[in-house]
Amino acid sequence: MQFKQLETFIEVVRNKSFTTAAENLFVSQPTVSNQVAELERSVGAKLLKRSTREVELTEVGREFLKYAEDILKRRDDLQELVDNFNRPEILHGSITIGASSAPAEYILPKIMADFSKLENNISFELIGADSREIAYKVLEEELEFGIVGSIYKRTGLKYTELMSDRLILIAPTNRDFLEAGQKIPLIRRELGSGTGRELEFFLKQESDLADRLQSIAIMPSNQAVVEAVAAGLGISLVSGIAAKEALESRRVQEIKLSATADEASRQFYLVDKTNRQKSAASEAFRDYLIKSIANLA
Repeated sequence: MQFKQLETFIEVVRNKSFTTAAENLFVSQPTVSNQVAELERSVGAKLLKRSTREVELTEVGREFLKYAEDILKRRDDLQELVDNFNRPEILHGSITIGASSAPAEYILPKIMADFSKLENNISFELIGADSREIAYKVLEEELEFGIVGSIYKRTGLKYTELMSDRLILIAPTNRDFLEAGQKIPLIRRELGSGTGRELEFFLKQESDLADRLQSIAIMPSNQAVVEAVAAGLGISLVSGIAAKEALESRRVQEIKLSATADEASRQFYLVDKTNRQKSAASEAFRDYLIKSIANLA
């Protein structure tokens, strides 16, 4: 069993095609077929079902895939460790980070760009998901760390406060939804979103408004919410960071209802797995991220 055979097998599975896998790996299709066949001979089992339409995993193939991916990840981690040990003054490697909507769209891209100017041998993968899913992925070591807007207490997770984000109620500039007696269309975030949780708390404080609200749509991100409001679909509670450009260009307007509304905010946290050994690159970017966000506050 060879690393190359595992890489080829995984590429075939991902694309459900020997032809596409060959194109992605810049080799011929017979080469891909031979490598998979040799792998199956070495393990003594059929891993793939071949048909005229697409390639599917056998039952043993599904289990084998999990171990194959883990083996290649451990190989890459080991190589990164050796590279960092041999040349500690130069950071190498790839950092996989998770972030909820607002940090992923409005905070992390610039910080990544600034860090890359200092350490150009680092690559990033940014995974966008809700706060609950990111916490789970950090715990399962699918992510180095994450930035979230809600705390989900689990043994093995550690949260560090990063910054506050004021939540604001926004409405279209060309429609008056607050006219007395009218139902008010409300745009919500998806289940698991930190903003969605804060919206429920906000509505309890604004009971008069809550009685008139009617859910009109659920959106997957802050950006989608802002664009939907700007288009006239309804009103929504949204991240102040996300709404900044739309407010400045007057595509949306902020609605101030009470002192409670002015105080609505949420905290962003960095979530780590306790006692996880991180790469030098990951540790360096984590420290840089915390300092950069502190400077924004």
